This record gives sequence, structure tokens and C-alpha cells, in this order.
Amino acid sequence: MTKNEYLESQRGKTYTEIVAKQPRETVQGSLLKLHYQEIKTVLAAGLRLHLNIFVADTIEKQSALTALNETFDPDYLANDDFKVNFNVDEVMDHYQRCIDVGALPQVFATRLIDLAKYERPALNVSREDCAAYFGGNIWNEIDATEARLLKVRLLTATPEPTLIVVQMKENYGDGESDWVHATTLRDIGAVRQYVAELPYHGFSRRLRWRCEYAIAPVVSVA
Repeated sequence: MTKNEYLESQRGKTYTEIVAKQPRETVQGSLLKLHYQEIKTVLAAGLRLHLNIFVADTIEKQSALTALNETFDPDYLANDDFKVNFNVDEVMDHYQRCIDVGALPQVFATRLIDLAKYERPALNVSREDCAAYFGGNIWNEIDATEARLLKVRLLTATPEPTLIVVQMKENYGDGESDWVHATTLRDIGAVRQYVAELPYHGFSRRLRWRCEYAIAPVVSVA
């Protein structure tokens, strides 16, 4: 499923729902400091004992045992820099060698690998993606004005509370400024009028507004 196919299948739902319920995938990550307690549990469940009694009677076994003891050293485990990145081929190759020579029993190896897995959005759909697909976030310009108030009358309720961002471009007589933030109307949703003060520095200015939802309110200045 592509991002657009997913968005089309969710038409009519709020952006919050669309983003929250998007497909997710399980991916391999790294063992990190945040896994400290879980790793200690694995060690206490038998891995530490196995490492203590493991007979390293070959160079390969000695290498594997040394690497595992260094990795699971209590001081290193508690260090903020602790990391075992299973996405690095060399790390995974050495990890597999530890399993192959018996230094790391498969049952513990699997628990550690699974511990480092995490879920992430498979399509990485954002609210901006929703707005772009469903026609929101389009700038609507208002003619030059020196008005101090912006009034927005919503004629149809929005699917969920949203906001309207307003920018202005001041006219200095011999040129204009860049577009800069003027104000934000928050918690837009119910059918009613919303009012926001506009900054004024003594210059005529153009205004423009946009909302993440495609809406058609009556916008005026006073």
C-alpha cells in the first residue's frame, strides 16, 4: 500500500486518527541504555551463569566469550553510551559466531534480538501529508490593510480542533518585507466567529492565512 492509497482509504477521518492508526512495521534496532533492566533480567535468567561456566577451549570460543563479557559488563551496561547496533553487518556476524560456538545460547540470543526490535510507522504519514492530500495548508491572501483585528467566521465545523496560521508582509513604500508570522488562531472547530489581534507597526500590510483542513470561512479585518 502506498501513502496515497492509505490516505484515500481514510478519507473522512480526522488527521489525528489517520496518523495514529497508520500501518506499522517491526524493525530491528539496537540494544541501548533504555533496555538496561531487561538485559539484567536476561542475564539473571541464566545467561550470566552460562558465561561464567562456559569453557572457552578454542580461540573462537575465547574471542566470543571476551566480547560477550565486555558487552555485558555491569559498568558498560549502565553507561549512557551503551549500544549494540544489530543493523551493522559486522556486529550481526560476530553475534552469530557467538551463537555458533555456544558462547551465547540461542534462547538468550533471540530474547536480546527481540528486545532491540521496535515498531515504527510503515508509511511515515504526517499531518502535513494529510493536509496536502486532502487540500489543506493552502495560502489565502487578503488585500493590503492597516486593520488591527482579523475575524474568521467558520461556516462549517472542522472534523477536529485545528488552527489557522496568519502571516503578513509589510509595505515600506520603497519595498516589502518577507512574509513573517502575524498570529495564530487556535482551537478552531465550532461554527462561530474567531477574532485575533494583528501586529501593526505603522505600515500597510498584506495578510495571508492557511489551515491544515480545507475550509472556506468568511475572513475579514477591522
